[in-house]
Amino acid sequence: MLQIYNNPFEHGFENLFFREFAENIEKLFIEQDGLLVGNPICSYDETLQIDALLITTHNVCLIDFKNVSGTIIIQDDENFYKKQW
Repeated sequence: MLQIYNNPFEHGFENLFFREFAENIEKLFIEQDGLLVGNPICSYDETLQIDALLITTHNVCLIDFKNVSGTIIIQDDENFYKKQW
C-alpha cells in the first residue's frame, strides 16, 4: 500500500498534476509498501525544491516534474556509465 502525503504547491496546476500522478502511481503499489510525499520540505537546505519523494523498501527516488515536450536521448547500455552525456 502506498501512503500519500502532500504539502501544497505554489501553483494550482502543480497540485492538480501531483494528484493525478499520485492516483496513477498508487495503482502500482497493490502488493508492496511505499511512501509518496508531494512537495516535501528539506529542513537542511530550504532552497532545495523536490516535487515528489518516493520511498520504498529498497529505493529512495527524487522526482522532478516538468511540463515540456520533446525527446529524451540517452546513451546505449554499453556507454551509459562510461561516457559523458
